[in-house]
Amino acid sequence: MLVTVAAFALAVVGVQNASAPTATPTRATSAPAVPGDGVSRGAAPLNPYLSRFAAEARNSDWAAPAELRALALFTLVDGVRSVEVNCAATLCRVEGAVQLGAMKRAMAGVQGDMLRSRLAGAGLEVAAADFRVVPDAAEAGGFTAFLRRTD
Repeated sequence: MLVTVAAFALAVVGVQNASAPTATPTRATSAPAVPGDGVSRGAAPLNPYLSRFAAEARNSDWAAPAELRALALFTLVDGVRSVEVNCAATLCRVEGAVQLGAMKRAMAGVQGDMLRSRLAGAGLEVAAADFRVVPDAAEAGGFTAFLRRTD
């Protein structure tokens, strides 16, 4: 566990020190965290953010470090299997896959106060989130969340 954390920290430092961040999506596998409560769900809350995010130009100076911070925090959510983070200038889009049988835990973690507090410390806040269940896969699915820049 300590070796994994150290390797992740070195990877973060190495990427932050890179001279030219790219627009390549950031992916990782999760570790457990404590779930919390409360974000509205459904496709309707995402609609305004989908179009805004698509129209936003990428600010690499802000986006690359924001992607790493969001990735590190969402990988701590219990039940989240993998995460992809893309940031533009003021918004980040987070796509997550949920482990089989872990949808309730993942929803609680993504919507929870602990993640919100950690995101606030990173200069981000959850603007909207949507959860999907994959048919024929009991409680497996994914989520899309949009994060808003607060700094």
